[in-house]
Amino acid sequence: MSTDFFRPSTDGGRSGIQSVEVGLRLLTALTASNGAMSLSALAAAADMSLSQAHKYLTSFTRVGLVRQHNSSGLYDLGRFALELGLGAMRRLDVIESSYSVMHQLSDIIDETLSLTVWNRYGATIVRLVENSRPVVVTVRLGAVLDVLTSSNGRIFLAWLDRATTAAAVTRELADKDGPAARAGIHSIVDVNRIADEVTARGLAEVQGLLVPGITGLSAPIFGPAGLVAGLTVVGTVGGLDTSDNGRVARALREAATELSRELGGSRSLPHVGLPTK
Repeated sequence: MSTDFFRPSTDGGRSGIQSVEVGLRLLTALTASNGAMSLSALAAAADMSLSQAHKYLTSFTRVGLVRQHNSSGLYDLGRFALELGLGAMRRLDVIESSYSVMHQLSDIIDETLSLTVWNRYGATIVRLVENSRPVVVTVRLGAVLDVLTSSNGRIFLAWLDRATTAAAVTRELADKDGPAARAGIHSIVDVNRIADEVTARGLAEVQGLLVPGITGLSAPIFGPAGLVAGLTVVGTVGGLDTSDNGRVARALREAATELSRELGGSRSLPHVGLPTK
C-alpha cells in the first residue's frame, strides 16, 4: 500500500463551476491565516491578480463570507463563514466520520479495531472493525470498559476532566478484588501516574490487565472542545507490536490525527513516517 495513508476525495470527473473553485482559494488563504490579510497578500496567496481578487472579495463581502475592516482595509472571514463552520461542527459525528479512517487503518495493520466514546455509563465501545485472520480477538460492541485497566479507558482518564471520570475511578479503586487492585493500582497517586504516562506518550497501552492475553493500544481523538473518542488496536500479548516506532503505533497515531482533523480538533500526535503494509 502507498505511504499516502489518507488522500482527499475526488469528484469522479464531474464538472463544476470553475469560478467558484478559484474564488475559494481566497477563503482558504483567510482560513489558514492567523488574522486579517491585505488585498495584495490574499491575491498572492490565491495566485490571482489584484483586480480579480478584489472582485471576488467584493462578492464574498456582500454575502457575509468576508468582512473588511473599516480602519485598516484588511480582509477577514465574515459572520456567514462563522455560521457555516458552526453548522458543519454541529453535524460532525465521530462514529460516522470514523468509518473510512478505521477501514483504511485496518487495511494497513489487519488488527481488530474499536472506537470508544464516553457516555453516562463510562468508556463505551461504539464501533468495531475486525481483522481478517481466522483467530479473532473478541471485543463486544456496547461494552463498557474500566478506566484504570483498559487502554480505551485510560485515554479518557488522561484527557477528560477528572470530575468526569471521578466516579468510575472511585468505584474501581474501591473494588479490592478487581482488575485495578490485581494490577497494583491502589491510590490516586497510582491513578495520576498512569494519566501522566499516557499524556506523555500520547498513547495508552494495557497488556493483559483487563483480559488475560489481550493487548490494547489506544490513541485519543479530539474535536473542537477537546477529547471526543478513543481509537484502539486490539491484539494478543506478544503478537501485537506496540513499540512507539512500530508500524502499528505509527499507523494508529496517523489515523487518530486524521480523524481529529476531520472533527475540527486541534491536537495531533507525534509520529515518525508512515508505515506500509
